[in-house]
Amino acid sequence: MVAGESGTVSTVKEKEARYQAALRQAVEQALTPYGSEAAVIEETVQDTPDLWCLDVRPTAEGAAPASITYLGGGDEIVLGLGHTHMYMWDDDHLELAREVRDLLEAAFAADFVEAGPYQDAFSRISTRSGMKGVGKMHLPWPWRLRRTRTYAPYGPRPS
Repeated sequence: MVAGESGTVSTVKEKEARYQAALRQAVEQALTPYGSEAAVIEETVQDTPDLWCLDVRPTAEGAAPASITYLGGGDEIVLGLGHTHMYMWDDDHLELAREVRDLLEAAFAADFVEAGPYQDAFSRISTRSGMKGVGKMHLPWPWRLRRTRTYAPYGPRPS
């Protein structure tokens, strides 16, 4: 049993269901401007260890794949954009989903630059709330000196 947002007691499974529903909705909202054909979404549940995953595979050539892995029972996820992976957490499932949606919207619009080797990539993402640096920690070299990768958008830019 865990304490819920309203002070009531709920089960771990109810908490997981709230996080999963909010994160699924964040993906759907971020994809809405591009239409239902912009990506294939695959949901996977694994019991040992307790993981829930959403994989977003774009249909547009050169667009970055995305993934969300929810580490069951807690308030932590791993968000993958292209080759960049970041750990995120918040005890408020709606706030976490809002932040994820903000990052996904930028990634789907190709508003990010990625650098570093594929297994240790890091990115600079231009979101509605400002520029964010995410992924593997790295030396503070100027971006103009780095070998970078960019991705195509999921479709025509929404107006």
